[in-house]
Order: sequence, then structure tokens, then C-alpha cells
Amino acid sequence: PVRPSLAQRTNSEDLSFRPQFGNRASPMRGAGAADRGAAGAAGRPGSRLSTTDENSVSSTTTRQPPPPTRPGAAADSSSSARVSDASSAGGADPGRPPLPPSGAAAGSTGGAGMSISDIIAAAKSYDSALKGKAQELAAMLLKVRPAEEEEDVVLEQLLAASPSTPVGLVALLKEGLDTRGVDVEKRLAGLQPFLEQQISAADKSLIAMADLSQALLGMVGILPDLVEDVPKAPLLVAGVIGHFINTGHLTFGVLELVKAVKEAGADDGKAGGGEDGEEEEELDPPLIDSEKAGPMVLIVINAIKAASGEAAAKSAWTDAGADLASLLPSFAREDADVQQLLNKYDAQYLKQ
Repeated sequence: PVRPSLAQRTNSEDLSFRPQFGNRASPMRGAGAADRGAAGAAGRPGSRLSTTDENSVSSTTTRQPPPPTRPGAAADSSSSARVSDASSAGGADPGRPPLPPSGAAAGSTGGAGMSISDIIAAAKSYDSALKGKAQELAAMLLKVRPAEEEEDVVLEQLLAASPSTPVGLVALLKEGLDTRGVDVEKRLAGLQPFLEQQISAADKSLIAMADLSQALLGMVGILPDLVEDVPKAPLLVAGVIGHFINTGHLTFGVLELVKAVKEAGADDGKAGGGEDGEEEEELDPPLIDSEKAGPMVLIVINAIKAASGEAAAKSAWTDAGADLASLLPSFAREDADVQQLLNKYDAQYLKQ
């Protein structure tokens, strides 16, 4: 049997192993714990905190200093508010990604003043964002995929992803050449109407004549890299150039084309070092070596003839001061070779 005295001690707090501090904080927890405990208790219904305790907690938390303000936070906040107000006022579509600045400024400003060699270098290797937008727009224009957005919107996004407008246009032409689901002969031709419309737009033109001119010269510069996959690429590019020369939308003529054709890939036009101290062997530039240079120029000349007559074509050829033999491989520059090329492209009138 349990003794009555033991039962009384059991019912009391004498045998509790938890420290009994009442409303006082445990000395092992510190003052901070007391404040937190008191604050938590103050917010619970049925709390045993007295009114005096609640006032003490409230005054303690009120006296805490505010967190330090990050420099420029006020400006960021006001700026965010202005953007929010502007979006609400303009009725922006929340489901559409934000557009870049109008006028293709986002694409052209960063690459302003790029030389043709810079454009060629950038067009040989561009990032996935630009590649994706170029593929999307080319597929839309060639009608091999449904349009999810307006063509102008995708073009603006493409130019915003590009270091310059000409580089963006080279990417569009390059990806257009690689678009499946349409005949290769129709790929670049299918892009022409859209580009011409953009250049001719009077109210909001995203592309200038200088942009298209630099893009086409840049396209000539990367042709040596495209010939293996698309053997007809040089002739198709020449067709586009001839078209836009005739419409008056280019700032260059046959002379500049001949120069670009000769220089395309010319930096790689040396064979390996010769044996026993022999000089390196000079190689023909890639478009000349692959027998694409002469046909490209004749296609443009014939386009001028078709649009403006034989006299205009002969004048353009004469003004260029080009020698057709120099556009043929070094092993095929005899008179017979030149005549064969003229006969193939029905350009015998150039020798009359």
C-alpha cells in the first residue's frame, strides 16, 4: 500500500523533473526566448499573460529598429510601380512575352558599325535563342508550321536576340535554307516577299536597305560552310541578290558581289606547309574552287537583263570590270572554259 504522505507528494509539483519557473523565463534560454515566448502567448486565445505582460511585449516589439534599407530600393519600388501602372493602362496581354523595343533598336544598336567580316564571324556561330527565332520565322513564312504570333512580332523578337540586324537576317536566310518540308529551290524565294514588305514599309520598318545589303554580303561570306549540306545554296543566294538589285533595295552592285565572292572563305585558302621548306601552295577561294563563283555572278547579270534589258546587264558587267575567267578554277580558265560557262547560263551577249 502507498503511504498517504507519498501519494500527497506525487500529486504535488515536488516530483516534476521539469523546472518550475512559473511566468519567468528559463535562465538557460535567455531573454530572447522569453520575449518570443511571451509574444507567442500573447497571440493565443486563452493565454495566461496578464494585460501588463501584453503591453510589455507590444512595447518591446515596437521598439525594434526597422531592417536596413537596400540602396536604390526606393527607386526600384517606384520604377516597378510605374511599369505596373503602364502595363495596366496599355492593356498588355499577360499571355504574351514582353516585346523588345520597336524599330529593331534592340537588335541593331548592339551591333552598330559591324563590318562585313564581323557579321560573317557572328553568323557562323550564333546562340540557340537566335537560332530558334530564325527557325520559327522561316517556318512561318514558308508555311510549314502554323503561325502562333504575327510575323512582325517574331521578326522583332529575332532581331532583339541578335547582335545586329544584319546578323539576324543572315540567321533567317541560313535557317530558311535548312527548312524541311519545302523544295530547296523555293526556300529563299519564299522569304523574299516578307523581306521586301519590311523594307518598303513606310510607317514602321524593322529592316533598312543597308541592313539587307550587309546581310546578303554576309550570306555570301558563309556560303563555303553551307555548300556541303546545300549544294545549291550559292545559286539560290545569287537569285535573291539579283531580285533585290532589280527592285532597288540594295546598296551594292555587281562589283561588290564579285569582290565578296572572291573573298568568301579566302582566309582558309592555303594548303598546309610545304615539305622541305617549300612554299605553301596557294589554293583557289572556296566558291571559285567549287565552280560556284562564275555561275553566281551570271545569275545576277541575267536577272538584271530580265528586269531592265540586255543593255543594262552589259553595262552592269562592264562597270564591274570583272574577268569571268578569274571566277573559274585555276585549272579551267581557257577560252573554251569561259565560253562553256556563258553557253550554260545563256549569257553569250556579254561577249558581243
